[in-house]
Amino acid sequence: MDNQNNYNNQNNNQNNNGSINNQTIEGTGQIKLSQLVNNSNGVVNNTNPNGNVWYDGVNNQNQVSANQKYYSYMNDNRNKSIITDNDLLIAFIGKNYNKIIRGKFNFAGFFFNTLYLLYRKRYGYAFVLTLLCVIASLLMQNILYSILLILIISIFIGFTFNKNYVQFAKKKILKIRYLTVTIDMETIKNVCRKKGGTSVSKMVLVGVVHVIVIILMIFSVMFFLFRTHFNRVIKMMGLNDLLSPILNVIEKYDDTLKMDNKIKIGEIFKVDIPDGFRSESSDYTYKLSHDDACHFDFYAISNYEDVNALIDGSKEYYINAEKDDIGERTINNIKWNSVSFSEKSFKQYYHATNVNDQIYLVSYYIKDIDSDFCNSYANNVLEIINYKENN
Repeated sequence: MDNQNNYNNQNNNQNNNGSINNQTIEGTGQIKLSQLVNNSNGVVNNTNPNGNVWYDGVNNQNQVSANQKYYSYMNDNRNKSIITDNDLLIAFIGKNYNKIIRGKFNFAGFFFNTLYLLYRKRYGYAFVLTLLCVIASLLMQNILYSILLILIISIFIGFTFNKNYVQFAKKKILKIRYLTVTIDMETIKNVCRKKGGTSVSKMVLVGVVHVIVIILMIFSVMFFLFRTHFNRVIKMMGLNDLLSPILNVIEKYDDTLKMDNKIKIGEIFKVDIPDGFRSESSDYTYKLSHDDACHFDFYAISNYEDVNALIDGSKEYYINAEKDDIGERTINNIKWNSVSFSEKSFKQYYHATNVNDQIYLVSYYIKDIDSDFCNSYANNVLEIINYKENN
């Protein structure tokens, strides 16, 4: 009996060479491997007299190396928590994974064009293609060419999307794994699902934003590069009423004219300022206004050499306005060529004259068309202008 107790005590403690003694299940002499810890030389001392090994409830009669059983058990459980890069790619791509991985042509991309790119969260790619398409269509100004361009872009997306999207997904996954500070692979997988996949709501939202941005960019380019014809284009598109608050600011023909800063108009003409007008004149221009309801500007022009060309230019600019060709008339010994335009929100009068091969322009703009004071000067505003006595 004493020998048997000594034997059990010896096998329940760690020995000197680093090996771990087996723990037995009481009354059976069986060893439970799930409780074993690998020793320094990788061998578990199985010196139990019965010699039976118990592995997760299975009685193994074969004398197998205990460390092999241990690693087999640990690897089986470790593999359950391993998520491969392919699993992450499946999570990122989401719907139609097999079609995108194996397909050579993407029919959804072909039929839905940039909308499909937005659906797949390729926002930058969609914006660039849409912008190029719009700019090219404006330059070509031909509906058939525009349709052909859209078809070409659709074919391009159909043939290139799958390959490009897989490369895009892999780069995103690498970035996600690098930036995600976690050992929980399931968390990384969820991040991939969120960053990738599809979204109808975001497609609609970002699509609307893209359209607004592109429209603003087009209008900006047209205004700064083709400022003279900007108002004309807007009116031809039928957007005059919709954009009237903006057009009231930028639609004046005066904005296309250049004042000659070398000509001191006060040395050639004098203007008798009527009561009710406020003067902000200088050596180079006469500027009068009445409560912001109407404005009078008189100055020399540098970008026109002919009076008729100046007046005809205004006619092309106010293409949809009601026009009144006042024509030529002489007031205070000054020969003027005049025209007027009127719309619901304003009235505009232009009077031009040529003195010593220099063109001078009077612009009289009525912003408040119901102002009796401003309307009273509409037809006789030139009467306040005279030559200086020495001219």
